[in-house]
This record gives sequence, C-alpha cells and structure tokens, in this order.
Amino acid sequence: MLPFVLAIQLLAVDLPQPLELAQEPVEVVLTQPDEEDRNRHLRELAADPAREVVLRLLDVRAESDPGVSWELHLSSSAPGPRDDEPALIGILSLFGAPPIGEFAFPLDAALLAVGPAGLEVRFTPISGLETDGQAVPAVVRSTVHIGGLRLEPAGPGSPEHR
Repeated sequence: MLPFVLAIQLLAVDLPQPLELAQEPVEVVLTQPDEEDRNRHLRELAADPAREVVLRLLDVRAESDPGVSWELHLSSSAPGPRDDEPALIGILSLFGAPPIGEFAFPLDAALLAVGPAGLEVRFTPISGLETDGQAVPAVVRSTVHIGGLRLEPAGPGSPEHR
C-alpha cells in the first residue's frame, strides 16, 4: 500500500515591497472575490476540526520599539457595503527589543464568520491604554516592516507538524 501524501498548498500574498505599518491603518487583500476555488478551499480547511488556517507574517522587523500594537481584522475584500463585521484575528505586539521574525495568527473562526467572497486583513494601530474609560490614541514611534504574508494550513501533515 502506498502512503497517503497530503499536498500542502501555500498562498503567498504578493507584496510589491515590504508592508509598512505606521500611524495609519493598512489593508492588504489576501484573496480576490473572483478566486472562488481558493476561497472555498480556505473555508473548507477552516471547517475541518483536524486542521486550521493561519496567517503568517514573515520577516517582521523594526528599528526600535514602535510603542504601539496593531489589531488585525479579517473581512471580505468584495466591493460595496458589507453585512458582516470585520473579525478580530489577533494583536501584533512588538514591545521591547526590536523584533526580527515571524508571527502566526489562526484564522479558522474569522474565515467562517466572514462572507464567502475574497479576504483582506486590516492592521490598525492601538495604544492598548485607556484614561477615564477612553482609549488613548496610538502614536507610532517606529515603523514596522513586514517582508511577506502567507496563508497556510496547520495541523497533521503541515510543515510545523513534521
């Protein structure tokens, strides 16, 4: 009997240059609405309890502590009004020493909550602080650069489980 081989398809998001996170929110299209097969495949992986889909941020670096964090929200990349709210997928926090590395955010719940069209991720700077119940505005002290984004399955048979 031949061993079962699971094909792992990685989706690298095309960034013409490193993504820069600074004072203003940044949106990145992960998949287009017309990529029906890819969008369906991602949602099928997200619905499988033995697997999960992660958003991996590659080559993340900053010259110094940026002094803020970024909320990451997943939403549909379809044009026009949306019925669903963007789904929070995590917080990128780089307090302390300047980082160089990768970060991974599980997407399963967000993928299933967002409509069936394309996907985009939004990075929004936050201070994480409150005064008298009001959020303190985020003031970015150092730009964060992200060299690449990738959507990939995790779980049995995936690269980190070998």
